[in-house]
Amino acid sequence: MLQYRWDFNEDPDWSMEFQWQFGQPSGQGGQYGGPDPTGGYTGSNVIGYNLSGDYPNDLPERYLITSPIDCTNRYGTTLVFRRWLGVESPEYDHASIHVSNDGTTWHEVWTNEDCITDYDWVLQELDISSVADNRSSVTVRWTMGPTDGGWHYCGWNIDDVEIWATVTVGPTPASPGDVTAQRNGNDLVLSWSPVTETVGGLPIDIDHYQVFRDEIPYFTVMGMNPDGIPETNLFTDTGVCGNSMTNHFYRIVAVAVSGRHSTPSVPVGEFDYITPIPAASDGSLQQ
Repeated sequence: MLQYRWDFNEDPDWSMEFQWQFGQPSGQGGQYGGPDPTGGYTGSNVIGYNLSGDYPNDLPERYLITSPIDCTNRYGTTLVFRRWLGVESPEYDHASIHVSNDGTTWHEVWTNEDCITDYDWVLQELDISSVADNRSSVTVRWTMGPTDGGWHYCGWNIDDVEIWATVTVGPTPASPGDVTAQRNGNDLVLSWSPVTETVGGLPIDIDHYQVFRDEIPYFTVMGMNPDGIPETNLFTDTGVCGNSMTNHFYRIVAVAVSGRHSTPSVPVGEFDYITPIPAASDGSLQQ
């Protein structure tokens, strides 16, 4: 599914180092290989390295870097674009593409393995999922160079850049298990096992847990209005014990980073007077 598209009808305001340019190519260059195009794959404009001719000799690496791209909750992320490229074989000259999810560490996803002489727009599809999936700040970098002191070609011309991915909010986390309630004076200390499993090959990243309380044991958790949102798998309800007229029962909900909620845990409770506890299929109360 298409997520983002830049057709270069307008300047995307990406970071461009020396001689990376936005605009209409002039069809020049091509000392070796073919010249630059005279327009984009769609429309007039492209982003390219030196739109008026070939790249120079003895060129260090020069970068075109996109603005940050939000790939949160996106999986199978693919970079798609049109390429018109001329570059000598990698023993002499280099063109490459890297991807980062932190702006510091760059992962190579493509480099020229031979001499390339495009005479038309070529569709490129690159799997960048290992770097980009479910990341909030993804950047793509096209590099021209380094080059040697010999032949030179027309270099990069790029148009119609797209990001494709499947959008999912991720799997639903399992209900917290091993929930216990222990009195500590007039306080009640709740604990449970952290939710750590993977579902369908996707990791479940838990953001926090919600604690719910009611005066009946198998209450329905409605509206996601917690009494507390602990950051760990421990929660203390201060001063709740000791009232012989009131029982307190608790259920725990795991909340994933995606926002999905687990089903509530089996209830545990603190009670000071004896009342019949209804049977339930999802567990028994602990006192």
